[in-house]
Amino acid sequence: MRLRLHYKGAVLRGVRKTTMDDKAENLEIYKSYVGSVYSFEDRAQVTSRLLVTLNLAVTSAIAYSASNEPLTMPKAAFAGLVVCAVLFCIVWWLILLSITRHTTAKHEVLQEMEKKFSLKPYTDEWQKKLNSGRGYLKTTTLHELFPLVFIATYLFLIVMRLTNT
Repeated sequence: MRLRLHYKGAVLRGVRKTTMDDKAENLEIYKSYVGSVYSFEDRAQVTSRLLVTLNLAVTSAIAYSASNEPLTMPKAAFAGLVVCAVLFCIVWWLILLSITRHTTAKHEVLQEMEKKFSLKPYTDEWQKKLNSGRGYLKTTTLHELFPLVFIATYLFLIVMRLTNT
């Protein structure tokens, strides 16, 4: 194993044999990193739930104002609200793309770390199960459809409102 240490800007090079301590340390780093992957994915799920909830509230408000005579707002204000909602969905979609890229990078790092181990659960899962292409649709792909569905809903509501009155 090639050893490369950085100490106060200097690079120290040497060759050292892999010991049991190194393997134990690598395993601890791996376990810690797996924990960080799950933690990141949990935060991403919380973010997605929040954004879905906010969009459901906006959709309900838009639909209610479009259907309730006493609360009918001017067409320009209604259109402005819908445009803001669509922009919100675009930002949401960009957040999801960022989360997807970050998660992919984390899994690639895990697979790289697994090269040092005899068992490679993440690598095996991806290569043998998920990457086989047989009926597997990534969850992240499904998540990225949510903002697009809301945008379609908003566009439908604005067309209904503008052609209704």
